[in-house]
Amino acid sequence: MLDTQYRMPAVIGTAISDLFYGGSLKNGAGTDSKEPVLFEGNLTFINFDGDKNYCEKKDKYNKQITNLTEAYAAVSLVMNIRAKDPSCRIAVITPYKGQKRLISNTFVNSGIHYQIENIFVDTVDSFQGSEADVVVFLHDQSSTADVVLQGYKKTKCSIIQSEKRTYNPRTDGILL
Repeated sequence: MLDTQYRMPAVIGTAISDLFYGGSLKNGAGTDSKEPVLFEGNLTFINFDGDKNYCEKKDKYNKQITNLTEAYAAVSLVMNIRAKDPSCRIAVITPYKGQKRLISNTFVNSGIHYQIENIFVDTVDSFQGSEADVVVFLHDQSSTADVVLQGYKKTKCSIIQSEKRTYNPRTDGILL
């Protein structure tokens, strides 16, 4: 088993180690000196509590889940990250195909050609095994109790992909 990681900032590596490896995964040299791109730390949570517009919608025909507020927040975060670091590789990942499509369309409608600007939008399953300097992980769970991210494996794979930083626009304040 891998016992030392060198890709992620130490704060993310420690969280992964504690949550999924019982504290046995160590952080290698240089992981504690990785500089954050946008916020003060290398792991930031954004909380949408209190935002009346923040709600998921489940299409009655194709059953796909979307959240427009979350899509706008993702585009806003990416634009702010891009302003700070124009060359970084950014991934926006979500568990839901419908949300992936909505985010992709929101980028295009905002005039951002994400596919040619080193910005990747995908589902957790499709992004697995890929890397990015910054990962924005979106997971709407605001109104439908029966739609739950199944198991730790998806969560683990979505958190550990970042070399520089992971943003989670669900738990700590909104940047727009």
